[in-house]
Amino acid sequence: MHISWISQYPAISPCPTSVVPECCGRGEQQRVAIARALINKPNILFADEPTANLDRVSSMQILELFRALNQDMWQTILMMTHKLEDADIGTRVIWLADGEVLSNPWI
Repeated sequence: MHISWISQYPAISPCPTSVVPECCGRGEQQRVAIARALINKPNILFADEPTANLDRVSSMQILELFRALNQDMWQTILMMTHKLEDADIGTRVIWLADGEVLSNPWI
C-alpha cells in the first residue's frame, strides 16, 4: 500500500531507522505507533490514553495530529483518556464512570 500521504503530517516523524526504538523519546515512540496504526487507513483509529506518558509539548503535538487527521482526512478517532483537557479536541464526548454512561449528548 502506498503510504506517502502520511508524510504530509510532520507530527508523524518516526525516529531515524538507524536508532533502536528504545532510544527514541516517548513522544517519538507514540508517533511511530500512530503511524503504524494509520498505515492501512483504518475506518476507526482506537487511541487508548495516547498522551498518558508524554510531556505537555508531545501531548499537544499528538492531539493536534488527531485534530488534523479528523478534519483533513475525515479520520474517525475513538480516544479514551483520563485527562479532561484532552477531551476538548473531541467533537463528541461521552463521559463514563464505573462502567456507566454519565453524559452522552447524542442520546
